[in-house]
Amino acid sequence: MQHARSSRRRTSSAAATQAFAAAVAGESPKFARNERLPSTPGSSSASPQPAASNNPLASCSSREQKTNEYTIVNTASTMRVLNVLRHWLTKHPLDFHRDPKLKEMVLELLQDMLVNGHLIATEHKAAVTIIKQLETNEVEEKNAELQLILHPPPAPDVTLDQIAVSDVAEQMTLIDHKLFCALYSEELILQGWMKPGRDDLAPNVAGISRRFNEVN
Repeated sequence: MQHARSSRRRTSSAAATQAFAAAVAGESPKFARNERLPSTPGSSSASPQPAASNNPLASCSSREQKTNEYTIVNTASTMRVLNVLRHWLTKHPLDFHRDPKLKEMVLELLQDMLVNGHLIATEHKAAVTIIKQLETNEVEEKNAELQLILHPPPAPDVTLDQIAVSDVAEQMTLIDHKLFCALYSEELILQGWMKPGRDDLAPNVAGISRRFNEVN
């Protein structure tokens, strides 16, 4: 019973991966070149059947060819899915930070792919890397780092004339750089920083504006 359930899970994961890859590519799923289309109940004529070969070497070669073709197609579709997920996570991490259900579903898909056991080394490495990225909450880490920079702990008693001008300029530039790097593309859409609730719609844009006004 457990073996059958595991087998169904692997089949479902592979089918989901290939369907996702086909959707990403803008194509409909295609049958493999040597895969026979299923017959319909209303078909009047049966498709011609290839003559059975009595040569065991030819039969073995045909099976190996089909296996190789399936492996190539499966590898291409799997890598396409992994590349889309990696690009999505890199460019739009807030999608996963704001939607725990989406994050959970993607993690489940990747873990199913790893459990499958048919991934090549490149696919396995890519899946593990994406899982680590998902499990590491970079958004909260960046926010914590910004808060530490903008609100540092009390400094020792030092007067301004004891600090080199170049050091002051360097620290001011570093803070502006960190604020700018924390921007997400979603914050720049529809001028969210000019609307009520801008600290939620565009927190980093609001932070840059606030910092500019404070310094000037």
